[in-house]
Amino acid sequence: IEFVPSIFDMRVLSHLHFTIAGSFRPVNRLSLRMVSDSKSLSIATFGMGCFWAPQESFQGVSGVERTRVGYAKVDALQPAEAPSYFSVCEGDGYTEAVEVRYDPAVVGYGELLEVFFNGHDASLVTPGKEDQYRSVVWPVDGAQRALAVSDFERACMVCAEAGKPSPSTVIAGVQPNFTPAERYHQFFWLKTRVKLGALSVMLLILRVSESVEITEVATVCIQLILIWWFIECFGLLAAANPFAELF
Repeated sequence: IEFVPSIFDMRVLSHLHFTIAGSFRPVNRLSLRMVSDSKSLSIATFGMGCFWAPQESFQGVSGVERTRVGYAKVDALQPAEAPSYFSVCEGDGYTEAVEVRYDPAVVGYGELLEVFFNGHDASLVTPGKEDQYRSVVWPVDGAQRALAVSDFERACMVCAEAGKPSPSTVIAGVQPNFTPAERYHQFFWLKTRVKLGALSVMLLILRVSESVEITEVATVCIQLILIWWFIECFGLLAAANPFAELF
């Protein structure tokens, strides 16, 4: 007796096809660049501890066009070698940072500072990770600096009134000289949710489907997701060697 896939199975496969196709479809970077360049975007850079969560916080703000995570310093001394995740973890003086490109006609720098101070505990200093997880703002001009200093002083007053430790935020006196982090770290939590969500769907299909064909498709999809994960992890490791530019 030949088994005929149920309507549920066919709908799941149809949805899966478009989901996976959309995930791996190349992005027209030229189009994105043309749209973004048509606006006059400003740049803001912040250090808020581990950069995974802060990127999501800023990406969800209306008026923010692009974000990327990377490494920056609060002094003008630049090592001979470019930073990597491993060198930052070893304490090379760089800080995990988020670079935010935003439309000042939609969102102001003061609003981004509000996200900054509300998005992390600025009084927290992690032993052994003082540089890597430093709380820092890199103003790019006098206007940004004035707002940053004003908000920092206000935050200190609020903490003092509440009997809490004062923020240890640094208002950097130099440009961040931002170095983008490895691809593994870009939009980390978003990609992780996509991977775990896709794995969960595939495992559910394996559990409930009685179709051999659909089971085989789900198995292949699980393998592709794991390969995707492996490639990103391998790219992170490869970024510590001379072949980093390949990743």
